[in-house]
Amino acid sequence: MARYFTHWSALFVLLTLTTSLTALTAQQTAVANRNSAGDRTLLEFALGYLKGDSESRYFDALVDLNGDGTNELIVHVVGRWVCGTGGCNTYIFTRDDKGPRLVTDVTLTRPPIRVLKETTNGWRSLAVQVSGGGIRPFEAELQFDGNTYEGNPSVAPARPGDGSKPGQIVIPRFQSMLEGKQFPAVTR
Repeated sequence: MARYFTHWSALFVLLTLTTSLTALTAQQTAVANRNSAGDRTLLEFALGYLKGDSESRYFDALVDLNGDGTNELIVHVVGRWVCGTGGCNTYIFTRDDKGPRLVTDVTLTRPPIRVLKETTNGWRSLAVQVSGGGIRPFEAELQFDGNTYEGNPSVAPARPGDGSKPGQIVIPRFQSMLEGKQFPAVTR
């Protein structure tokens, strides 16, 4: 009799686990699909906002910077008409209940662009390379002030770092701007 209940108990546990895993997988799929559609909308908004020319390129990364379960979009734009000796612009876009929006436009940046583990005001800090234009090269840490990130990493309140803070490279160094993605054709 005990053996009979043990088999049924094992079968019940197995059936419960299978049902739970199926529900979890369905939930994860729904979240992934929602994020995927939202990610496409965010990228379309960003590309429309930036309106790159035929010679410019961009590098992008989707990452959840504020821990809300939805990705923000980091876009680093390169090209001879959009960059200077100090670097190029990096843009951060997010979406909220009002739709997609620009969080910040950071000038004078170079890859690698890293998302750090530490957070300030609920958003992950960023690290960008700063060099050129007579500046001694360094990694600058950009913190979120509650509304935006610092717009110029070569001056305060951006903080010089030494690259030792833990984080993840989201936009790596590249050899040529041609490695970047082309902007969609602009009709004028």
